[in-house]
Amino acid sequence: MPVGTQATVKALTPENLESIGAQIILGNTYHLYLRPGHELIQSLGGLHSFMNWRHPILTDSGGYQVFSLNKLTKVTEEGVNFKSHIDGSSHFISPEKAIEIQKALDDQKVGEIGHGLVILLGVMAEDEKGDIDVLVNKISGLRIFNDENDKMNLSIQDVKGSALVVSQFTLCADTRKGRRPSFIHAAPPEKGRSLYKHFMDGLKQNGIPVESGEFGAMMNVSIQNDGPVTIVLDSRE
Repeated sequence: MPVGTQATVKALTPENLESIGAQIILGNTYHLYLRPGHELIQSLGGLHSFMNWRHPILTDSGGYQVFSLNKLTKVTEEGVNFKSHIDGSSHFISPEKAIEIQKALDDQKVGEIGHGLVILLGVMAEDEKGDIDVLVNKISGLRIFNDENDKMNLSIQDVKGSALVVSQFTLCADTRKGRRPSFIHAAPPEKGRSLYKHFMDGLKQNGIPVESGEFGAMMNVSIQNDGPVTIVLDSRE
């Protein structure tokens, strides 16, 4: 894993890295926070755009600097006070702040829609294409948008809305026993990915514009839920 502490692997271009088979780059949250700054990187579309790197990037939490820069840090229960090795300025980083910085560094929008539906799709191990087709047809015609009389009477097709589809295996959780959810009933990744794509293709065939999340990835999903209105659909009910 090549080290790109400050969003670059010294003396190598992204093309050089691809040519030698590099598949992931390691960045450093703390150093990127100090220079060039996570807000600047976020404004430029996140690390992938900033680095012109289309493959995965791993950014550590900055925790190692607590030890490597121990003469410049003070640890409290809330977090760590750092004294910048660059200009001596003070910076406080809590676990929450570290997550905020990492989110800003990888602030890459995968999918975005305006008026429409956010669909969290959970695929069970026993699901088949027929189950997906049931959901596609149901969702396409479900009258859950308000008409001119402020009554739920219009479908996503009627209002020319879009769909943002996000894979959500945690919907398959079994919580009947104990306190820790079990996900053994969720479809394995290959099957889940295939049916996830089949679902989106079905919506597109019905004339519904579709945006998607990244299958299997950790994402931050922002939803403006009017109402709020949230409906659970099961293909077998």
